[in-house]
Amino acid sequence: MLSRKRELRQSIGIGGSKVQLDDQSFSQSYRLCDLAVCQGMCCYDGVYLDSCEVDVLESLTRDQAGRFRALGIDFSSSPITRERQPDGTIRYRTATHPFDYGQSAEFPEHFERTACVFRCGDGRCSLQQIAVDLDKDPWYFKPMGCWMHPLELRLGAKPTLSVSGFGKSPFGSNTQCGRSCAGGAPGYQVFERELRALSEVLGQDLLVSQK
Repeated sequence: MLSRKRELRQSIGIGGSKVQLDDQSFSQSYRLCDLAVCQGMCCYDGVYLDSCEVDVLESLTRDQAGRFRALGIDFSSSPITRERQPDGTIRYRTATHPFDYGQSAEFPEHFERTACVFRCGDGRCSLQQIAVDLDKDPWYFKPMGCWMHPLELRLGAKPTLSVSGFGKSPFGSNTQCGRSCAGGAPGYQVFERELRALSEVLGQDLLVSQK
């Protein structure tokens, strides 16, 4: 979320390393999603959160409960779940609930018929809508894993940013915006906003090679 850029930069843990862009995946053709078709399928499994994102969402759901109800979202239980990992650590993720996506031919068979609790009935993100209603950047409250989609950052000695995990992600490459297609535009153009936002978080101009 763009409200906590410094904390996000620290949580990524890249340090002084420069992020490289995978030219092959960014040079392919893509199109932005159409909610009437994709129905917000990228939200089906919720999203993992870091500690600063947990703090922001907990405060937001408490302070803006009326706005969430106006969007048809009423939290009867915690919107954030705790998941214990095999190594004993705890990871946090937005909760999900059963959701019927209908007979959409775009919905992958291996995706669960669930939806993030922050997803509005029409596929919009309530976190994004509330930010707009409060005259803030649309991604102000949105978790980084959400607004980056379908871009994926692979950490390591040479951190690399690609589209849909170099086009091989079983998640990203099966969503409408993360699947290369004919008649679209290069990823550098389609995902320019994501690249600009990530540039602010990382303190590195990821679009410099395109100027």
